[in-house]
Amino acid sequence: MLSLRTLSRLSLVAGAALGLATLAAPPARADLAYDPVRNTYYTVGDHTLSTDLSGANVLVGKNPTTLATLPGSTRLTLAAGGVVTQNPNFVSYPNGRFYSGTFVFGQHSVEVTGGSAQLIQAEENSRASLRDGGVQTLVGANRSTLEVSGGSVSSLLNLFEQSQAFQTGGSVALAQVRSGTTYHYGGGTVGDAIYLFEPSAATNLLVYGNGVSFSYRFFNGNFDFFRATGTRADGSGQAFAFDIAVRNSSGSGNQTQRGFSAVNGPLAVPEAGSLPLLAPAAVAALTLRGAAPRRQRRRDPDC
Repeated sequence: MLSLRTLSRLSLVAGAALGLATLAAPPARADLAYDPVRNTYYTVGDHTLSTDLSGANVLVGKNPTTLATLPGSTRLTLAAGGVVTQNPNFVSYPNGRFYSGTFVFGQHSVEVTGGSAQLIQAEENSRASLRDGGVQTLVGANRSTLEVSGGSVSSLLNLFEQSQAFQTGGSVALAQVRSGTTYHYGGGTVGDAIYLFEPSAATNLLVYGNGVSFSYRFFNGNFDFFRATGTRADGSGQAFAFDIAVRNSSGSGNQTQRGFSAVNGPLAVPEAGSLPLLAPAAVAALTLRGAAPRRQRRRDPDC
């Protein structure tokens, strides 16, 4: 099977005036397009990537010419040997956005089963799943869904705009959970903490398991820290413990539990397309917040 790099060297058919070129591949490989002006690959059909695309952007589920979201449901699978990073130059696209990394849109999805990615961002109700391999920064925006069942998020998991994350395994170095979003934890490791910004009721973080309890630890000037402990309810009996950091602007410690709660029982991750919206609010377009900050223990993120 030809690699992406080999395919990109095949004869190209001129596209839009923007310099877009579509790969002149046989029908079985008509799932790829390449824009040499923006150094961007577009996946317009199911594709398994096992080659190194360092330095390029990847857009999943977008029309290569108009940047309209494609109908239907396709999947990009990042497999062993696959590498995706970012175009170091933020360039403008026909829809007025600036992208740098791997982005997925609409009913389309990215599934990581091996290899490595620098940044994967899900938008517009799309889905990004980490089964194995490594992702440096994983972002959910605009009502999207993130899943972590294996592998590692080595820097940051970030939730915006009515998105949800489900962790049943793997490791997450640090998570940031914004207002109107929900992090569902049912297993795996959390390195630093799960940070809750603008905590609302008890819905920003749901911890699934048996004998789940929370204890207050300290106030660091910006966040109250709590410790979550319990055992997984998936039959393994595996114990877990991690920190929860809750934004506090009062200037003093607040030992009141807020923004998180326990759920007795295992976490069942819903199938694609079955997640209800958290709130019927209009969502503004997300502006990428740039590269993830370098992780330091107990240094408040995004403050």
